[in-house]
Amino acid sequence: MIFYFSGTGNSYRAATALAAALGEERVIAIADAVADRTFGYRLTAGEPLGFVFPVYCYSLPQTVTDFLAHLQLTGAADPYVFAVITCGECTGNAAGVLTGRLKSLGLKISASFGLVMPNNSIPWYPADTGAQADRIRRAADVRLVDIAAAVKTRQTVEDRSTAGKMPGLHTALAARSYQKYRHTSHFSVAPFCTGCGRCAEVCPDRIIKSKTNGSPEWTAPQCSLCLACMNRCPNQSIFYDGSAGRGGQWFDPEYRSFLRNR
Repeated sequence: MIFYFSGTGNSYRAATALAAALGEERVIAIADAVADRTFGYRLTAGEPLGFVFPVYCYSLPQTVTDFLAHLQLTGAADPYVFAVITCGECTGNAAGVLTGRLKSLGLKISASFGLVMPNNSIPWYPADTGAQADRIRRAADVRLVDIAAAVKTRQTVEDRSTAGKMPGLHTALAARSYQKYRHTSHFSVAPFCTGCGRCAEVCPDRIIKSKTNGSPEWTAPQCSLCLACMNRCPNQSIFYDGSAGRGGQWFDPEYRSFLRNR
């Protein structure tokens, strides 16, 4: 069983690739589980338990935290638990935060991996696009083969290759800022918005609605800050604190197709 959270498709790509390599049929979207209040799951004997999600401010997305706070697992005891944390560059101590959350559920994490994927944090960094994004994706696909092999053989792994310098300090400081950053009041919409509704379609938190004129409005004071709305807007009309970003957008083409067809 693999649980994943994804805003622009990086973690979706990783989760589905791992599921295919492991022969795992249950790939569950954490955002959908939270929205539908579906928290009870049963593990079968020998089934690995995976968590795949992006790092936000060197910690966990709020939706992942909310899911873990309510998760109820039954069935096989002491499963092999692994995590794949996607990032643009560094994961900080996100794996340590996850370890603590899982411990409160009586689960011990056996393996954690950082996975560099195309950057989508466009209010702060340029998006990885074109040939650069393709290069990063190809490297990630190769890395996922190795991760799948480690999970198949039930290896114990603590991958710190993407942790960066002083990961604990960075996570402690940035996690506080995250609660401020994710206020939806930071978002605004430009007059040239066409009202296509795509931002509402891709929002994993399901908190964007279309007004009568078609432009979006956020219906909750906070979101996970996945930035899917900014990255998927066809004419870049969604702004964060008055800035449309530092150039470019990133949205995995396979995830775009999945959302369109589901």
